[in-house]
Amino acid sequence: MQDLKLIRKENCEQEKSLFIDNLTVITDMVVYLQSSDLCEYDIEIMRKDLIGMALEAQFRGEKFSNVIGEDYKSFCNELILSGDIKSTKKKILNCLFGATVVIGFMFILEIFMYSCTSPKDALKFHMPITWGFVLSTLLIIVAGYGILKFIAKNSFKLSDKHSTRAINLFGISFIMTFCIIGLVKYFLRNLVIGTINYLYPLVILAVTLIVIKSLNKQ
Repeated sequence: MQDLKLIRKENCEQEKSLFIDNLTVITDMVVYLQSSDLCEYDIEIMRKDLIGMALEAQFRGEKFSNVIGEDYKSFCNELILSGDIKSTKKKILNCLFGATVVIGFMFILEIFMYSCTSPKDALKFHMPITWGFVLSTLLIIVAGYGILKFIAKNSFKLSDKHSTRAINLFGISFIMTFCIIGLVKYFLRNLVIGTINYLYPLVILAVTLIVIKSLNKQ
């Protein structure tokens, strides 16, 4: 079995030879495949096959749609049925990894913002944790997951300039979601849960990421 990183690198190199229309279609198809529970290795193998078919079509002077048909979504659904599904362990680890990355980013941003307003306390590695930070971080995790799923499931519609309904729905939902998160963060900024030494959570987050990464490779 080839290494996943090697296949991904080869696919990225091969994509440079694709016509822009074919590249757009394949990108939409791969994004749609990622909305399923297919394992990453199978997705990259399917991506490799799609690139190969597109390059062969280009060489013959044909349209890619002549090879796989016009209904790209149905073609992807057939691919999904033929692939291997992620294990429950992989799904949980992927969710934990994504959540840990978001928490880590938000926590570092919180440290930076607090350092700008209270540099003396920040130099002592002390920082208050507010309900605004906790709830806005949780909302970002949930909203981020929902947005990624929406983009993946509607990849063909969102890339279609004529499909204004899906694009407008996504745009409105995106703006409203982050306005709500911003309001939660602002109005609950003074509700302090407690004060902590922020070095400990940073170490815990770093160790958590390393552990998740190592478990994902098994």
